[in-house]
Amino acid sequence: MLPLQFDSTSYLRDGKRMFLVGGEVHYFRLPPEQWAHRLKLLKKAGANCVCTYVPWLLHEPEEGRFVLDEPALDVGRFLEICRDLDLWAVVRPGPYQYSELLNAGLPRWLLTNHPQINARRIDGSPLVWANGMFVSVSYLHPDFLTLAKRWYERILPVLAAHQVDRGGAVVAAQIDNELMGVHEWLGSWDYHPDVTGIGREGGEWPAYLLGKYGDLSGINEAYGLRADSATGVLPMAESEAKSMADLRRVMDYRAFYFGQVAKYAQTLIGWMKEGGISVPLVHNCASPYMTGYFRETVEQNRGRLLLGADHYYNLDLDWDQNSPSPKYASKCLMSMELLRGYGFVPTVFEMPSGSLSDWPPILPNDAACAYALNLAVGMKGLNYYVFAGGKNPPDAGTTANVYDYGAPVSPEGETRALFESMKGFNEFLDRYSWLAGAWQAADCRIGYSLDQSRHPRKLAVDRNMLMPPGESWSFMRKGLLLTGLCAHWSPQWVDLAGSEILERTDLPLLVAGSTVMSAHEQQQLVAFLQAGGNLIISPVVPTLDENYRQCGILRDFLGGIEQRSCTRGAPLATIGDVDGVFINGGMFEFTHRPTDAQVIAQTQQEPTAIGIRLRTAGGGSAAVLGCHWRQSRREHERALNQVLLQSGGNPLIECDNPNVWTMLRTDGTRMMLFLMNLWTHPMKATVRFGDPIEKGRWHEPDGFDLPANSVWCWTPDEGVVFRSDRLLAPGVQ
Repeated sequence: MLPLQFDSTSYLRDGKRMFLVGGEVHYFRLPPEQWAHRLKLLKKAGANCVCTYVPWLLHEPEEGRFVLDEPALDVGRFLEICRDLDLWAVVRPGPYQYSELLNAGLPRWLLTNHPQINARRIDGSPLVWANGMFVSVSYLHPDFLTLAKRWYERILPVLAAHQVDRGGAVVAAQIDNELMGVHEWLGSWDYHPDVTGIGREGGEWPAYLLGKYGDLSGINEAYGLRADSATGVLPMAESEAKSMADLRRVMDYRAFYFGQVAKYAQTLIGWMKEGGISVPLVHNCASPYMTGYFRETVEQNRGRLLLGADHYYNLDLDWDQNSPSPKYASKCLMSMELLRGYGFVPTVFEMPSGSLSDWPPILPNDAACAYALNLAVGMKGLNYYVFAGGKNPPDAGTTANVYDYGAPVSPEGETRALFESMKGFNEFLDRYSWLAGAWQAADCRIGYSLDQSRHPRKLAVDRNMLMPPGESWSFMRKGLLLTGLCAHWSPQWVDLAGSEILERTDLPLLVAGSTVMSAHEQQQLVAFLQAGGNLIISPVVPTLDENYRQCGILRDFLGGIEQRSCTRGAPLATIGDVDGVFINGGMFEFTHRPTDAQVIAQTQQEPTAIGIRLRTAGGGSAAVLGCHWRQSRREHERALNQVLLQSGGNPLIECDNPNVWTMLRTDGTRMMLFLMNLWTHPMKATVRFGDPIEKGRWHEPDGFDLPANSVWCWTPDEGVVFRSDRLLAPGVQ
């Protein structure tokens, strides 16, 4: 079998661009005599890859006793069948699996016999969830590493023997599963003193502080302390942070711990290499919101690890949404763009194909809509989780005895309507495989700061800032992005810290400004303006750097702008000639602005300037819009549209329905227009768009009548070539 290759654009097979299409099939939940049947169905559905966990929980049921060749757990035999069927395989040997397994796939004896490895909250209590579904070990605890390495030493040779370079099916291996997910869900990082060295002479936490601040006096100055030694400086609970010095200590521990996780990932990568794993290594980020947490992991393991993400839209009643919605689509767009910004091929390693809950249900049309909207926002690889249901081994499951999952294939081997949706979508990917090499045709950019994504929300100390970083990160998606999509702009995301920011000075750059922005990112924005770029920053210009110290690089370049909260009358503004703009997040007036600044926004009552535009050296412009909003009104769209047009924006797509979202993708020779109705009511839309290949040419398709929760694709040569609402076979319900 040929190896799996990839670059920053897409996956490749024998040098040809392609989509990676995987499906999760758990050999340990199926009788061996059914393995071939499920894998044949997977291939029939159009997949080219199978993914499976290899649970430590099952393969080492008692400490030191490994079960690797019993028929029901013979993963080697399972991989042989994959090879015989010409299906690639991605293996996921942990140590964690999750997968609704007891202790998230960790052996029962591991936690019973070795309680010292449990992660600890800041108060020293174990970080566990009482039902046993999620348990957090301290990743770098030496006892855990000793036992986990022994597991790797036993299982990796088995998996390595089935790699493609040895004539097998394995093309990739995953390190651990959803790193830090358990911390996010249980609300605490790991503060285990034996691992972090908190309060320990020569510990890693004191060493980190000394490395950052130089000496004890630097630490004391940064934190407002009078500590006698670095050893005595402890992390601070986020709930207790009341000052900038406190916030500095909170964020320092976050960065330190993310570095610890990177070190753990590096350890697992080393073990895999030692164990003979030569295929690419991958990992799945547990949530689009957590992508920024992996910056250290990416930097320390660049070239050795491919990061992807999980994109669930409904797993239980309390999920953020129970069907593919605009909120879900915006999260998927953010996720794919952040992964692209890291330099990875955008991949969804867990795409919902069923749910651990029977209610609310995963329905075929909803799922098809989710798959298609992920494609619209840039997905190039996916793994359906799960493809085939099965039965949990005795005392191994946490949510049910039968792991049905509402999957496309039932535990009994029968195909369901969801199978037809998946099959139809996969056939579309195969028919239009050129989309694997396509990119989004953009007419504006959104500049993001990963520092903002790593900032906790709703801290007491946030009251000391005009615009806290965590709130700014939320505004970027719920304000700038959602409003831009409703106004039919096509934003490409760009990392403010990277060189890509200077590659397209012809497109307006939208930035969710925070009181806090790193000195480097401020310098990057100045360089963008000096190169002739047009910047729109809202709602504030930063005044602090990443260490929460005074830093006005951008402010000074813009003539010493100063702002403060504005609470004059009703929260209504006039932006350009758009009156009655509801500023539902806060307005900021200028206490100082350059005399040559043009006022572009003001409060509606007692008119006060809250938005200005400046011409800058190099021929560019900067619009400072002191408005923080959450998308809710048509006035938001008209106002942002006007600001973008005045900043040199030239929209690619015109559409008369703001509730129908559009994306245009091209590979330089072909193009495809995506139209998304993510609502429960049919929508009509008339669209006109500029040709991204033949400049100056415009396309005007006939009007579209989009059914509820549907995604359509249109090309100039063929018209409508895909409808997510028509993937079911005739008569299938």
